[in-house]
Amino acid sequence: MPDKDWRQFFNQTKDTSLVCTPKHVHIYQGMMVFESTEDDVPTWIGFIDKWMATANQRATDRGAQPQPAPSGVGASASDRARKLSELNEKFKDL
Repeated sequence: MPDKDWRQFFNQTKDTSLVCTPKHVHIYQGMMVFESTEDDVPTWIGFIDKWMATANQRATDRGAQPQPAPSGVGASASDRARKLSELNEKFKDL
């Protein structure tokens, strides 16, 4: 789980779009969770990668230990888990 400072750095970015903003990404029990249409997933991944890199750099600049933000989405229903597995496979090379 990223520390409080890292999460704050992640949320303080000005690099956003109308659809993608870090306030819509929730870090929960070692996972990053966000909602998106399937078509927007590559855009989200690109933004999240930038936000994580910025947060890591700011944490390093402040002397804090950068914590890579975990990714993934938890699911309790097997159908949802199957769909997420399919989507992860589809977008794994982004």
